[in-house]
Amino acid sequence: MITHPGLPGPEIGEHLRFDSSASHYAAGTEFSIGRLSMVANTGTYLDTPAHR
Repeated sequence: MITHPGLPGPEIGEHLRFDSSASHYAAGTEFSIGRLSMVANTGTYLDTPAHR
């Protein structure tokens, strides 16, 4: 995704993996939690160049 010049792009990763969750919960209770990090106005520049 393209961001405004000077702002960082989105970062997509994992917070908790299937194999890591297994040791914290009951047997058979395994899951994954993803992580998405981005600046609050990423993707909001639809009205450029009128945006101020």
